[in-house]
Amino acid sequence: MQCRVFPQPARAFLTDPIFGAFQRMPGQLITLTRRALVSDAVWYRSHSYEYRRLTGGDHQLTSVYQVSEDGGSSVIALHRAVRERDFSPREVQLLNFFHGELGPLIRRALVSATEPSPEKLSPRLRQTLACLVEGDSEKQMAARLSLSHDTTHQYVTALYRHFRVASRAQLMAHVIKRLARREWKEVRLAAESGSDDEG
Repeated sequence: MQCRVFPQPARAFLTDPIFGAFQRMPGQLITLTRRALVSDAVWYRSHSYEYRRLTGGDHQLTSVYQVSEDGGSSVIALHRAVRERDFSPREVQLLNFFHGELGPLIRRALVSATEPSPEKLSPRLRQTLACLVEGDSEKQMAARLSLSHDTTHQYVTALYRHFRVASRAQLMAHVIKRLARREWKEVRLAAESGSDDEG
């Protein structure tokens, strides 16, 4: 079994019948051999096979785990040489189990690294976010932060853009799920201290 990386030309990747087969399959985790995805007739006529043949590869076992709703995926592909045996059902199950355990770990790391966080917000936007978390209306925020209503509305709109949401309800759902995370600590503390000030 080989585990090497060969940069594949973009054209070959886009026309790869294995890649195409996975694109049409539903599910968060899919682990299949090349033969289960693509017939020998299609495979041996493809540009991808010609490319892999140059490296001595033929059999392939591929596992795809969807790590985000926007299409981000973790892919593990194992290859065997032309004269070696194809992957067994047991090997398919082992890779599927392994990727099923690894996938959620990758998902958390990938999502936390790519999603917008409050760390890049200006101090005023963080204050606005803290007011929203406490349930303030825009009018209450304007009075509390000594801002005009128009400025407060601009800040709320900027928060929607930053967090890629379209409404206050979506923003609150996004924020509430993440308040326990380290990078959200400042927003949580600001919201808590604001509640104490009112009491």
